[in-house]
Amino acid sequence: MKRAILIFCFGIVSQLIWGQNMNLLGADCNPRLNSKEIAYFDSLFSQEKYDFQNKIIGFAAPNVIHIFGIIPMPPGFNNQLLPISKKEYFQELSIDVKDKKCSKLLVLNDSLKNITKGFDAIITLIPKKKLKKINLETSVKIASLFGYRGLNYPDNIYNVGTDTSSILNNEEVKFLNQIHQQDKDNFDFSNKKIIILDYYSKIIVTKQDYLNRIKKYLEKDFRYPTNDLIILTEEEKKDVGGIDAVILLPGKYYNRTELIEIIKKENTKQKI
Repeated sequence: MKRAILIFCFGIVSQLIWGQNMNLLGADCNPRLNSKEIAYFDSLFSQEKYDFQNKIIGFAAPNVIHIFGIIPMPPGFNNQLLPISKKEYFQELSIDVKDKKCSKLLVLNDSLKNITKGFDAIITLIPKKKLKKINLETSVKIASLFGYRGLNYPDNIYNVGTDTSSILNNEEVKFLNQIHQQDKDNFDFSNKKIIILDYYSKIIVTKQDYLNRIKKYLEKDFRYPTNDLIILTEEEKKDVGGIDAVILLPGKYYNRTELIEIIKKENTKQKI
């Protein structure tokens, strides 16, 4: 009887400690792991002998939309796996009280790393009964899904958008360079004069509002869908008071002549 009580108490304590530790994991969606997450995965995948230090890790899980009868499941288990954020991964772990799921580490080769645009490995969270479904095709399939847009989660997300100045500080330059790293022109935001324009509403958005909008998005996702960056010509810069570039919201289609006229009009308003 005493032994049964001790076992029961040990189980309760273990669950409490596990729950507390889980609260320290997956606090954000950053695919670059923090020290606690590295320690967790080092322990979880100790047999794999994979070094998680300085690695970019993606996460995936089966598509669960079919449970609600919204859309039919695609054929083949590999087609059902979709990218999720690190935060979602740990949230799913925390509610798996019956321990029906397991994690599988997929280490990517150089070819697959290139396809994903920077991920080193993918961790899948799947039902244990589906473990045998994971095969060589799985890594290729998931890599293609992770490569649909550039990886651009800034490491200094909590250091930007803290002031109302229109001038970019060093942290914000670093942040925007990371967000727009896939732009063809390799534009560097250092010492640049930038405006953010809502093209449909024809109004200028403040730097702080724009950065906080990105931060809010990245609380739920691990990649930001980059807005259009319009780099102005020398002639256009003179016409709009020395502005180097425009971050355009929200659409992808615009009339350049109209864009310049909107900027000039908004600049005139701000000077009055």
